[in-house]
Amino acid sequence: MIDLKAMALVAKSLDAAVEEARWEQVADLLCDALDLRSCSFMSIKPDLTPAGFLASSEILRINGNKLFARTMQGDYRDDLDLIAGSLKLPPHVLLRERDFHGVGQADPLPPSSLRDFMRNEFGIYERDTIKLSEFGPAADLVVLHTSADKPTLMDGDRDAIRLLAPILAQSIRMKRIFEALKQRFNSALGALDRLGIGSLLVDGKGDIISINSCAQRILESKDGLYKNPRGQLACNDEACDRDLRQGCLAAFETAKGDGLHAQTVLAVKRRSGEPDYLLTISPVADPLAEIEPGFRSTLVFVVDPSDDARLSVEGVQHLGQLTRAEVSVLKLMVSGASTREISDLRDVSEETVRRQIKSILAKLNYRNRADVIRLAVATRLPLDAPEDAEGMDRHLISEI
Repeated sequence: MIDLKAMALVAKSLDAAVEEARWEQVADLLCDALDLRSCSFMSIKPDLTPAGFLASSEILRINGNKLFARTMQGDYRDDLDLIAGSLKLPPHVLLRERDFHGVGQADPLPPSSLRDFMRNEFGIYERDTIKLSEFGPAADLVVLHTSADKPTLMDGDRDAIRLLAPILAQSIRMKRIFEALKQRFNSALGALDRLGIGSLLVDGKGDIISINSCAQRILESKDGLYKNPRGQLACNDEACDRDLRQGCLAAFETAKGDGLHAQTVLAVKRRSGEPDYLLTISPVADPLAEIEPGFRSTLVFVVDPSDDARLSVEGVQHLGQLTRAEVSVLKLMVSGASTREISDLRDVSEETVRRQIKSILAKLNYRNRADVIRLAVATRLPLDAPEDAEGMDRHLISEI
């Protein structure tokens, strides 16, 4: 197998852990790397019935509904002994159809209506199987289909699939973890969405696992933040992008217990000239192992200060016991107004505004305006939370 093809396959399989649609690309790359006619990733229950298909390569996808229908209807009974043999083997051991039946290369294989159908419909000659992993009530398999031009796998191909099998198995395992993670956090992210807070669940590389519609709109505007071709959260500014990646990795390592970095706060400049996006990157731990023992992730909040309809100063006013003049300044601060603009709007000197801002920061024990805006968002949540936010994890709110 060509090394570059192997590297591309490994990279794509790791990406597919986050985005299920990429498994079709993994199947295509596997066929290209091993010179296969086709391949299919599937799960089998202990009673030898299919538990589902993850992905198939291009030839099967073109008219694969026929194969899927026949399989789900039970048109595989001639192959039950072969399937049982695959499940009995330990993970990552290749089972060749001919070896299992003890049939030489020049001899005919035992009758199989499903194999005959696949040969006539798709040009598939033989089927080799390798068990990737076992999870709960089923086992994951990848079935490798050869063609008449190359009816059997070469020794190098067999070695390659044995090396690739643990990586493919790990990617499928991570896919299931991410699915569970999405289910756990989607309701919380949805509640934050209604409150105008962009929220993303990412891994240590910044790969987006889950995202609410508010964050999706922000990324689609590409006004400072966007989703890159690898499916990762990214900044238009190179230096900011570097800080973002370091923050995601630091939070991820902290959540795993390998670091001591609780939170990263970033201001992301926007091409439009609107006030900077304010990002908070925090670790998300799973101490009760509700998802997977030892698994952790990263939560990113995005606040858009220009969306002042989502901000309130009432909570900040009560917390800081601000004066009436300070509240007036605070309202303009969270709307993104500069010191000069506040001075003009309030008809006072810039020095007066600076003193008032300094007093506000001192009363709140904060260092800059960005912290105040985050507080305005955080203190709004308990005041106006919608009904569907009642059950959300309150630690999400406290992390903003």
